[in-house]
Amino acid sequence: MSSLEALRTRHYAAKGIVVREGADTPSQIRMKYVGTVGVTSVTVTTGTSLVTITNELVAGTSTPTTKTYLFATYITVGAVCDAINKDGLFEAYVVDALRSDSTTGGNYQINGAIAAGTDDNGVPCYDMLTDTSVSKAVTATLTPFKNFDAIKKGMGHVFHLQGINYFATLGGAGANLVRVYLRKGTVESQVFGAISASAADTAITFASGQGKITSMDGGEIIVRLQDGTSVSDTALYLQAVGIYE
Repeated sequence: MSSLEALRTRHYAAKGIVVREGADTPSQIRMKYVGTVGVTSVTVTTGTSLVTITNELVAGTSTPTTKTYLFATYITVGAVCDAINKDGLFEAYVVDALRSDSTTGGNYQINGAIAAGTDDNGVPCYDMLTDTSVSKAVTATLTPFKNFDAIKKGMGHVFHLQGINYFATLGGAGANLVRVYLRKGTVESQVFGAISASAADTAITFASGQGKITSMDGGEIIVRLQDGTSVSDTALYLQAVGIYE
């Protein structure tokens, strides 16, 4: 347990955080290459597989190393992420998704080659993105794991969610379709649910911004807007507003 002084220091050093995701922007899995000889390609075939090709040579050959993560084998986002980490060529984290999200049955991933991008600190990374209109959901996560050189800094810190803003044209707005989950490690649990609204700029605040939902130490807060009928990509956004302490 943190000392009183550590808790005070954490509180005084708190800063605001806003995470905003839109059509096809949520990252199911973020990966960083940890090998030494380079990446040839990272490619998604929706509903089928994630394939990485790196310049490590297969023993005794001149053939680059290909790793294929079949969604029929790894049927959840968490299982794919764990398999990537087990192979040791990439460091991977589930970000704007639930570990329990299905990888099959819906073609929820954006198809094609993944171009290398960077995290907020300029570290090269690869994002397996969500097709929001197909998954019928958009997810935004308050997490320390989007930035690879800040991973260990997540320990001993907490997030406070103070509000949610969104706009979405929904086919079947209803109860418990705006959701908040807490995640710590591999354990996820829903802690809040609200009725959704279609085609209206909507704000949900907790006690006029004075209340909050707080993560566990080193944990994450996942905000999701979902629908059983349809989610249009037009003008779609979901925003999580809080404090990182």
